[in-house]
Amino acid sequence: HIYSCYLDRLQPLVREGRINISPLTKDCIDNGHLCYVLTASSEERDALMEHLRGAGIKAVIHYVPLHSSPAGKRLGRTSGDMSVTDEVSSHLLRLPLYYDMTEEDVTRVVETVSEFYEQHDRHEENNENDCDPIVELHPLEGIENDIIQNVSETSTYL
Repeated sequence: HIYSCYLDRLQPLVREGRINISPLTKDCIDNGHLCYVLTASSEERDALMEHLRGAGIKAVIHYVPLHSSPAGKRLGRTSGDMSVTDEVSSHLLRLPLYYDMTEEDVTRVVETVSEFYEQHDRHEENNENDCDPIVELHPLEGIENDIIQNVSETSTYL
């Protein structure tokens, strides 16, 4: 139920191209154990995470790819350079989702995420090239869409 609330309330940001969320096809049912957003860059993810932290909301990176972990470097092997995995992991931010979370909690998280993007828009309008933005935000395009497709195809096998 909470996961569904997130999906519903994050849709405006998805439609605006600000973030992307877990891709689900009609043949998939998600168990809703976590909710992540995919930002356009690692810098944007980090800035959003800091913005949420400033509002008292703990959002964390989703995962460190196994091939990048200390044990993975020592014991693992890969086929290829794992660039898609590295790219995806650097853009993912896991939003809070826990057993006694309420719809009001989800609303607060989503409003804070939306506020992050609104503040960036106001900053751009007020400073029109006067100074560099803290984080250059870009719509999700290019490799990010390829990542979404790869995640969608991979999730079929999980």
